[in-house]
Amino acid sequence: MGIEGSPCLNNMGGRTSPLMAQIEGITLDAATIAKVVAATSVGRPIAIDRARVNRQLHDLAQSHAQDEISDEAYLARKRQLRGELAGMAQQSDGGLPAQQAVKWLRVFAESWRDADVPEAKADLVHAIYEKVVVAGRDFVSARLTPAAYQHGLALALPGCYGAPGGIGTHSTDHRD
Repeated sequence: MGIEGSPCLNNMGGRTSPLMAQIEGITLDAATIAKVVAATSVGRPIAIDRARVNRQLHDLAQSHAQDEISDEAYLARKRQLRGELAGMAQQSDGGLPAQQAVKWLRVFAESWRDADVPEAKADLVHAIYEKVVVAGRDFVSARLTPAAYQHGLALALPGCYGAPGGIGTHSTDHRD
């Protein structure tokens, strides 16, 4: 089943799905725009994030060596962490102008508001969520795309709507 038929996007028994509620709650007030401008102007503290991911790689290798996790789980998680490191390298290579990030956020919010068919909203969800995890009809977690993070979307989205551990938007620590 694609995301179009999942509980992440559809109405869930009279309730709005977590992703729909989060996207509909995008805030582009002056304070949020200031945070986005500050974050994209200065750049993220890549060294701190890189150290965190390197530590996670080290811990993962130890867990695998001690047979605490399967080979498949180890390789999948290692691929994910290496992908995060690669994303950090791309971010440090060249920043995004702050005004371009703000424009992207405004266009995204407007596109969401104007989308009148489920397929259009599904395309927008695919553009900002790299990974969405569901278990049956239950929403588990989500992670934004590197582009969504780069454009400051994590700062404009509201927090979690009842999903355990957040849905991976406000800091890279939720992406684990």
